Order: sequence, then C-alpha cells, then structure tokens
Amino acid sequence: MKFVRFTDRFHAGRLLADKLKEILPSLKSPIVIGLPRGGIEVAYEIAKAINAPLDVIIVRKIGAPGNPEYAIGALAETGELLLSQEGTAYKDFIEKARQREQEKIEHYKRIFRHDRKISELHDRSVIITDDGVATGFTFKSAVKAIRALTPFEVIAAIPVAPLDVAEEIEEMVDRLIILEKPVSFFAVSQFYAVFFEHEDEFYRNLLAQ
Repeated sequence: MKFVRFTDRFHAGRLLADKLKEILPSLKSPIVIGLPRGGIEVAYEIAKAINAPLDVIIVRKIGAPGNPEYAIGALAETGELLLSQEGTAYKDFIEKARQREQEKIEHYKRIFRHDRKISELHDRSVIITDDGVATGFTFKSAVKAIRALTPFEVIAAIPVAPLDVAEEIEEMVDRLIILEKPVSFFAVSQFYAVFFEHEDEFYRNLLAQ
C-alpha cells in the first residue's frame, strides 16, 4: 500500500521548516543535523528556511546475522553503540560489525565533511532530521551521540515514523516535530512520490551551500 504524503525529500523538509518557524524565537543558536543520505535533503530545506548552519552526523545500521536489512543496532561516528535486546546476544558478531561499520563511517566522514569534526553543538538547539524513521535504530543512535556533545536541547524533526517508534523518540528528545505517525507502516518510501538516492556529489553540493 502506498500512501503518498510528500512529493520528495525537499518537500518534506519545507513542511517541517514551516513547523519549526513557529518555535524559532525560542531556539538557541540553532543548527540542523541531517542523517546521510536522504536526511541531507530534508535538513537542507530546514536550514535554508530558518537560516541555520547545516551539518551531518554519520550513523551506520548493524543488521542481523544472515539478514542485514533487519536492524539489531546502530553505530554513530562518536562511538555510541545502540543495540536491541537481540543484538546483545551476538557479542562476537557485533564486535566485527562494529569494526566494519567504523571503516564505512570514516569513509563517509571524508565524503561529506572532508574529515573535519562535527560542528560545535555545545549549548545550542540541535535539530536532527532524516527522511523518515522505520525501526528507529539509526535515529536514536544519532540522538544519543548528539546528547553526549552537551547541546542546549535536541529537537527531532521527522517527516514520518510509526506511532510506537515516534513515542520512543519523543522520550529521548526535548521536542518532537513529526508530520505523520501512522499505526500501519511498511516503509518510509510508501509516503513519497519520489524516493531515490543521488550520487555523493549531489549531497556534497547541498552541504557546501
């Protein structure tokens, strides 16, 4: 079943930006952080609309043994590791996966940030976004990592997430702005008319702007 809510990721970003403008006066030195890749497009529109800096945080999903699409954890570039109850049972597998994903994290840091550190987030309103959330592992891992960098507050801005996952994220952040919280949820893509990833150069250009 396809329930189209957004034309594309830029459209989702503009809709979230409209919501964020309502609380803009209360934000403290806001900065927008997107999760590559799709989250960069959403973050770009938010950052442009509220005139805030744009950056990324690199987070890699850890898939289950024999079923890499089924997330049992996620690793953030800061080293923060979030595991499901199932994930804790695969100690050796998780350690190998962590080493493998850390290499990919370093690769994407070079691509998207030219190896520089993530922007200074201390005592700032950090708006973290993606094109949508399914299981929530990568997003929650990113929130956990950003919390460790002592921001003033963490605001989750999400186009769509399952109701139960949205409630879990809401408990982790100071404010949650979300456009859709369907009970029936199959994939983030079902809410987009256009949903494909571009080449790395496309995202680098957005970040450079």
